[in-house]
Amino acid sequence: MNAEQTNRLTSDRRGREAALPLVVLAILALGGVARAVDALPLGCGVPASKVLPSGGTDTYRFNVPAGAQILMQGASVSPSTFAGLRMRVVGGGNDQDTCSGILQFTSRGGPTDVEISQCSGSGGGLYTLTLNVVSDGAGNCAEPLQCGGTPDGTGFAIPGEVDSYSIDMIAGESATILKNYTEQPGQPSMRLFDPDGQRVETDVCTGQVTFTAAKTGIYTALISPCQFTPTYLYRLVLSRDSCPPGPTITTLGVARADNTTLQSIGVDDADRPIFNVPVGQGFSLIVEARAGTNRFNPGPSSVPYGDGEAPDMEMILSRPLGDGDPTVCDTSPPNFGGVPATSPFMFGDSGEDLDIIHDLGCRFVDGKGTFEARQSDDEACTRVDRAAFGFGFVDRGSRLQFCGQITSAWSFASGDTIVAARVKDQREGQFGAVREMVIRVGDANPATTTPTATPTPTASRPPTSTATRSRTFTPTATATEPTIRFTPTVTRTRTPTRTRTPTPTWNGTPPTVTPVCAGDCDGDASVTISELTVVLNIALDRQPLSVCPAAAGADGQTVDITAVIAAVRRALTGCS
Repeated sequence: MNAEQTNRLTSDRRGREAALPLVVLAILALGGVARAVDALPLGCGVPASKVLPSGGTDTYRFNVPAGAQILMQGASVSPSTFAGLRMRVVGGGNDQDTCSGILQFTSRGGPTDVEISQCSGSGGGLYTLTLNVVSDGAGNCAEPLQCGGTPDGTGFAIPGEVDSYSIDMIAGESATILKNYTEQPGQPSMRLFDPDGQRVETDVCTGQVTFTAAKTGIYTALISPCQFTPTYLYRLVLSRDSCPPGPTITTLGVARADNTTLQSIGVDDADRPIFNVPVGQGFSLIVEARAGTNRFNPGPSSVPYGDGEAPDMEMILSRPLGDGDPTVCDTSPPNFGGVPATSPFMFGDSGEDLDIIHDLGCRFVDGKGTFEARQSDDEACTRVDRAAFGFGFVDRGSRLQFCGQITSAWSFASGDTIVAARVKDQREGQFGAVREMVIRVGDANPATTTPTATPTPTASRPPTSTATRSRTFTPTATATEPTIRFTPTVTRTRTPTRTRTPTPTWNGTPPTVTPVCAGDCDGDASVTISELTVVLNIALDRQPLSVCPAAAGADGQTVDITAVIAAVRRALTGCS
């Protein structure tokens, strides 16, 4: 570069620096307006995941009732580009500032902001922020933890999220929570808080936590990964004096015609997972179990051992299958028939109840055609990616698997049908906790809601908040009858058990986005104060244009005064 070029570049830069203070003053003068649209909503129990621009600050706003104990956790999902995640709470006398990743404080009520930035340096990256209320009373959005295992599909859907569960305890009562990942070794971390929001247990990464309630009220358990920020599925199993002592159902779900497991599309108001099946498709119902608190293994029979006896696995339906024919075990030609509904929808021991249970149990056979469960992993009727030959139990901890074929003769009707199951142990004949799910045939998003059934006789507590945590998957299927495995020697191909929606990643390079408007660096259809700062830095050659392509002027290559003014205008008026 010669002297003339250097002088011209210096002159151009001085000209830009002389004009930019006018823009900066305009930004500062209107900062209150910009900040009002800058704050993003932060709800209880709903993780927020976002890419922090280099040198930027994100602002979130929440409103939690006064007196509630708040625990806020931030996780750097791309730690290689973070010099520590800083959380600064401002407003309402709640001023807090930390780089530890965790804030706990008492809410004073009213709108409150939290600012997210780097602790030091000017890098950026992907992070997740979660707010939970850990005290009893208003604001606690934890999902009630029922006896037995959590529904299939429970897990960390977003890297770095923190899930919350509540347990309604009486002083002096004891409870045990087992926890593990369902697809790989290890277990998540658990922090337990009493009704006053005081921590009872520190970060526990062991597989079991036992505690005795010192006070009556809601205890809150926060579940998060022990290491890194995985998106693993996990299971929690609650046992207490009021819970049935028998086997724990580890899986209650659906296998498609190709023997791969179907993923739930969400949960209903009672937290039952919903499995969507196209009209005319054959599939299988899957029930897996392991020993419960009495430590006796589940029994294998899907039909009664003798007259008047209950089978080891019982299943009931809120609506009939097929024509609802009450004939027991009409599964062989020419006598193909359906299964009646159980009304009221609860497990009973009358002759009629047992006949219905027996009739449905006849659809569950092992690999040899007998009415029993599959008792070894390699005999399973479901494909799993971890198995050497492609087939195995859905849950690694299962002791056995019941596999029930659903065909056209005993098909589910269009709409929603609630399915409930329970399993008893082989030694003492004690049943474990009931698990329920919804089979939705046809439209995945019907106008009507899931039907309400008569509750099964298990201890339960209604939700304590209006917040609903959903688990969303995208199922795929073909309209064919299921292929039921009758021998473990068939040729197998490896097929992944679950397909998840990819989560955003950060490799240290600013993400490529489609600009929505001038200055919208992250493509979220708004321009924030932090983004305006980036635009100014690019205009002053302090940062490269690559960190915010949307800052470019008309030529698409440089950021001039006109481009900066355009970004300021969008910050004030919005991208729309």
